[in-house]
Amino acid sequence: MIDDVLERAVEAQRTWRDVPVEERAAACLRMKDWMVERADEIGAEISREMGRPIAYSPNEIRRGFTERAEHMAAIGPERLADLDAGPKEGFRRFIRKEPLEGRDDDRIKSFHHV
Repeated sequence: MIDDVLERAVEAQRTWRDVPVEERAAACLRMKDWMVERADEIGAEISREMGRPIAYSPNEIRRGFTERAEHMAAIGPERLADLDAGPKEGFRRFIRKEPLEGRDDDRIKSFHHV
């Protein structure tokens, strides 16, 4: 079962890496909205699992988590844009930041057997 879940995660990552960064940021913001809508329920679960006082957990989602998610979504497109690597006659040189591709079997096996 764990191997199946890990294999599906690797495949999902391959699909996700081909989604433009603006669309990935928008998906993250939709997830942030989903979390905020359920802040009380999720906050209670955080308190049960982590021992955080219930008075703080829902507001951490509504404030700190929300601020971080919105900030990262806002800066993502600029920070992940191609970087000009300087002029060279006859070439367009740039540095492209791309998500790492999963190393299927090796990564799954090393995780599963740890």
